[in-house]
Amino acid sequence: MNSLKKITTLTFLLAGLQIALFGQSNEQLTEEKGAQVVEINTSAHCQDCKDRIEYELTFTKGIVSTEFADDSQTLTVKFKSKKINRDEIRALISSMGYDADYVKADKDAFNMLPKSCKAPALKAAGN
Repeated sequence: MNSLKKITTLTFLLAGLQIALFGQSNEQLTEEKGAQVVEINTSAHCQDCKDRIEYELTFTKGIVSTEFADDSQTLTVKFKSKKINRDEIRALISSMGYDADYVKADKDAFNMLPKSCKAPALKAAGN
Protein backbone atom coordinates (compact mmCIF):
# COMPACT_ATOMS: atom_id res chain seq x y z
CA MET A 1 0.00 0.00 0.00
CA ASN A 2 2.89 2.36 0.84
CA SER A 3 4.45 1.87 -2.59
CA LEU A 4 1.08 2.68 -4.23
CA LYS A 5 1.11 6.10 -2.48
CA LYS A 6 4.66 6.73 -3.69
CA ILE A 7 3.74 5.81 -7.28
CA THR A 8 0.64 8.03 -7.18
CA THR A 9 2.59 10.95 -5.71
CA LEU A 10 5.36 10.54 -8.26
CA THR A 11 2.79 10.42 -11.10
CA PHE A 12 1.18 13.67 -9.94
CA LEU A 13 4.58 15.34 -9.59
CA LEU A 14 5.59 14.32 -13.10
CA ALA A 15 2.24 15.46 -14.51
CA GLY A 16 2.59 18.81 -12.75
CA LEU A 17 6.13 19.24 -14.04
CA GLN A 18 5.01 18.42 -17.58
CA ILE A 19 2.18 20.97 -17.41
CA ALA A 20 4.55 23.62 -16.07
CA LEU A 21 7.09 22.98 -18.83
CA PHE A 22 4.54 22.95 -21.64
CA GLY A 23 2.89 26.06 -20.23
CA GLN A 24 6.17 27.98 -20.43
CA SER A 25 6.85 26.76 -23.96
CA ASN A 26 3.47 27.94 -25.18
CA GLU A 27 3.96 31.33 -23.54
CA GLN A 28 7.34 31.85 -25.23
CA LEU A 29 5.89 30.77 -28.57
CA THR A 30 3.06 33.29 -28.21
CA GLU A 31 5.56 36.09 -27.46
CA GLU A 32 7.53 35.24 -30.60
CA LYS A 33 4.33 35.30 -32.64
CA GLY A 34 3.59 38.74 -31.16
CA ALA A 35 6.80 40.13 -32.64
CA GLN A 36 6.54 42.44 -35.64
CA VAL A 37 9.08 43.45 -38.25
CA VAL A 38 9.70 46.91 -39.68
CA GLU A 39 12.13 48.01 -42.37
CA ILE A 40 13.48 51.52 -41.87
CA ASN A 41 15.42 53.47 -44.46
CA THR A 42 18.27 55.25 -42.72
CA SER A 43 21.08 57.65 -43.52
CA ALA A 44 23.54 55.16 -41.98
CA HIS A 45 26.01 53.88 -44.54
CA CYS A 46 29.12 52.30 -43.03
CA GLN A 47 30.20 49.60 -40.57
CA ASP A 48 30.57 52.19 -37.77
CA CYS A 49 27.01 53.37 -38.35
CA LYS A 50 25.75 49.77 -38.34
CA ASP A 51 27.61 48.96 -35.13
CA ARG A 52 26.41 52.11 -33.40
CA ILE A 53 22.74 51.55 -34.27
CA GLU A 54 22.70 47.82 -33.56
CA TYR A 55 24.51 48.30 -30.23
CA GLU A 56 22.01 50.89 -29.06
CA LEU A 57 18.98 48.89 -30.16
CA THR A 58 20.33 45.72 -28.54
CA PHE A 59 19.76 47.32 -25.13
CA THR A 60 16.34 48.73 -25.97
CA LYS A 61 13.38 47.07 -24.28
CA GLY A 62 11.14 45.35 -26.81
CA ILE A 63 13.73 44.98 -29.58
CA VAL A 64 14.19 41.31 -30.50
CA SER A 65 16.74 41.62 -33.30
CA THR A 66 18.20 44.01 -35.87
CA GLU A 67 19.82 43.55 -39.25
CA PHE A 68 21.40 46.35 -41.25
CA ALA A 69 21.95 46.13 -45.00
CA ASP A 70 24.57 48.79 -45.80
CA ASP A 71 24.10 48.45 -49.55
CA SER A 72 20.48 49.67 -49.29
CA GLN A 73 20.88 51.58 -45.99
CA THR A 74 17.89 49.62 -44.67
CA LEU A 75 17.56 48.53 -41.07
CA THR A 76 15.24 45.58 -40.39
CA VAL A 77 14.03 45.51 -36.79
CA LYS A 78 12.07 42.71 -35.15
CA PHE A 79 10.27 44.04 -32.09
CA LYS A 80 7.51 43.32 -29.58
CA SER A 81 4.71 45.75 -30.25
CA LYS A 82 3.48 45.62 -26.65
CA LYS A 83 6.78 47.16 -25.50
CA ILE A 84 7.78 49.53 -28.31
CA ASN A 85 6.27 50.79 -31.56
CA ARG A 86 7.60 51.73 -34.99
CA ASP A 87 7.63 55.47 -34.36
CA GLU A 88 9.53 55.02 -31.10
CA ILE A 89 12.15 53.00 -32.98
CA ARG A 90 12.43 55.74 -35.62
CA ALA A 91 12.77 58.37 -32.88
CA LEU A 92 15.55 56.33 -31.25
CA ILE A 93 17.47 56.13 -34.53
CA SER A 94 16.99 59.87 -35.02
CA SER A 95 18.31 60.53 -31.51
CA MET A 96 21.50 58.70 -32.55
CA GLY A 97 22.05 61.16 -35.42
CA TYR A 98 20.58 59.23 -38.34
CA ASP A 99 17.53 59.78 -40.54
CA ALA A 100 14.89 57.09 -40.06
CA ASP A 101 12.31 57.12 -42.85
CA TYR A 102 10.45 60.41 -42.51
CA VAL A 103 12.04 61.28 -39.14
CA LYS A 104 15.10 63.49 -39.67
CA ALA A 105 18.27 63.02 -37.65
CA ASP A 106 18.63 64.99 -34.44
CA LYS A 107 21.10 67.78 -35.33
CA ASP A 108 23.01 67.68 -32.05
CA ALA A 109 23.40 63.90 -32.24
CA PHE A 110 24.43 64.15 -35.91
CA ASN A 111 27.16 66.64 -34.97
CA MET A 112 28.51 64.13 -32.41
CA LEU A 113 28.95 61.38 -35.02
CA PRO A 114 32.44 60.59 -36.33
CA LYS A 115 33.35 62.42 -39.55
CA SER A 116 33.20 59.20 -41.58
CA CYS A 117 29.57 58.67 -40.57
CA LYS A 118 28.66 62.23 -41.56
CA ALA A 119 30.51 62.27 -44.92
CA PRO A 120 27.62 61.44 -47.31
CA ALA A 121 25.24 63.90 -45.62
CA LEU A 122 27.84 66.67 -45.66
CA LYS A 123 28.64 65.96 -49.29
CA ALA A 124 24.94 66.12 -50.23
CA ALA A 125 24.61 69.43 -48.36
CA GLY A 126 27.60 70.81 -50.25
CA ASN A 127 29.88 71.18 -47.20
